[in-house]
Amino acid sequence: KADVIDITELPPPARDNMIHSLRYGNTIAQISGSRGCCAHCTFCSANYYAPKWRGRPVEAIYKEICSINKKYGIKCFMFNDASLEDPGNLGIQRLHELCDRLIAGENHFAFRCFFRGDSLTNQNDLLKKLRKAGFVQTFVGLEAANEKDLVIYGKKATVAQNKISIQLFRQNDIDVLIGFIMLNPYSTRESIRTNYLFLRDIRAFSYGNYISRIELDYDTVLYNRMLLDDLIKETYDYKHPFEYRFCDEYVDRTNAFLQGLDGVSDIMSADFEFNAAMQIVNNLKAICPHKSADDRRKFLMIREKISDELANYFSLVYLQQDLERALQEWPGFVHRITELYAAAKRISMRLIIHNKDLQTY
Repeated sequence: KADVIDITELPPPARDNMIHSLRYGNTIAQISGSRGCCAHCTFCSANYYAPKWRGRPVEAIYKEICSINKKYGIKCFMFNDASLEDPGNLGIQRLHELCDRLIAGENHFAFRCFFRGDSLTNQNDLLKKLRKAGFVQTFVGLEAANEKDLVIYGKKATVAQNKISIQLFRQNDIDVLIGFIMLNPYSTRESIRTNYLFLRDIRAFSYGNYISRIELDYDTVLYNRMLLDDLIKETYDYKHPFEYRFCDEYVDRTNAFLQGLDGVSDIMSADFEFNAAMQIVNNLKAICPHKSADDRRKFLMIREKISDELANYFSLVYLQQDLERALQEWPGFVHRITELYAAAKRISMRLIIHNKDLQTY
């Protein structure tokens, strides 16, 4: 059951470390418009500690944004809400109200948030309004590109809805980062192949999407299913959430191959930095759209090259399923993609230095 509670019933977030954080380069403040989640993903434990959705008044959210901007100069915000469109029709109404308030305001802000893949496929007018209000990037937990995996994860969205969702966000100039789980204990050769083709076709640009595996939380629906199927190793605990077995022998070998490659942690760190740089590019698109357009264009060109490198390399793993050749090609792939990450980082640093809108303190 959803209910809207007064902001005074929630303790205000502590902002006492904001100035210290700003001095070290942070340009983003986090905002919570609600507590709880209306989805029931089988691998997630969020509803265990927040089983009921509770929303703050829209006007209170808007005033908090303006207050942080006035006190600290911050123009970029991240919504922590599990999915910003919760809970259903009321959530859609709340988003319209928030966008109207932001559009009518004097300042330009940039926002990031979370959405689900099935929530806004028939809400194109709202997507246009979101972009006008400053929403330039969203994270969508798609998780898989085959119906079998989506059922395992308890996802509401279908593969078709996920594809439409990405298309609509991009058509409305809202950049999309995706949550994706390439491997789970029930994966098959065909399911990972289908997942790969989806990532290739949408031009995914995150290395993490291509190698991700389910992180198993204790006592979730998925955990208990795997327990019954004897897939959880004795070495499993909260510090070791990947200690489980795979049903398919090739998938098991694929997982071992991906985790055993040299320099994976360095690539993952570079991938993380690249996605952080992407936030800078998107934030500038909202708060000063006419500045640094050439650098933003160059950054996106590099992103396209990264997408191509990822798709080409991982075709060996998931499409051709030739792990021996993938091992031989790994050093060359690492060299090429590392150079692309470095080039993207140089552009993002230049964007920060040359744009005072991102220098808040």
